[in-house]
Amino acid sequence: MLLKRLTGLLLLLVAATTPAQDTDLPKYQVEILVVRNLNPSTGSELFPLTLEREESKLPAENFIATNAAELELTDMVGKIGRSRNFRPLSHSGWTQPGFGRDEARRKIFLRTMRTGETVSGHVVLTRERYLRLALDLTLEVDGELFRLETQRRMISRQVHYFDSPHFGVIAKITPL
Repeated sequence: MLLKRLTGLLLLLVAATTPAQDTDLPKYQVEILVVRNLNPSTGSELFPLTLEREESKLPAENFIATNAAELELTDMVGKIGRSRNFRPLSHSGWTQPGFGRDEARRKIFLRTMRTGETVSGHVVLTRERYLRLALDLTLEVDGELFRLETQRRMISRQVHYFDSPHFGVIAKITPL
């Protein structure tokens, strides 16, 4: 009898200290719009791109893609597409749990456009006290590489813009 109680107590203790399953975590829709600047600045903001990058130790995950009809930045894609200074390169979204920093997963990002431009890299969303979005993306145009590596505290349901001289990312995180 005592052994059963101790075993039950031990199982409860183990369950309480086990990391939360994905189903226990809040879910978010992540929406990303990558935009190319057709008239990049040639000022002092440009830095040479180093191809040496530390490989991420975060595991990659194939999150559930959001149906195109459910994406919220579609109107913005149309407006940017009519601009002389910018061109939308990629617009996508996915649903994922709000992992803590220690359990975070990266979304591998790879898009090649009809124009020959390629955007590659990864996106990481974490949730602890605040939502944070980290981007490590590279744009390849005619053999030249341009990198956008940044992270930011996010406010859900708000549109955020991450930029570099050659391309930018518009992102929106929506709790589900």
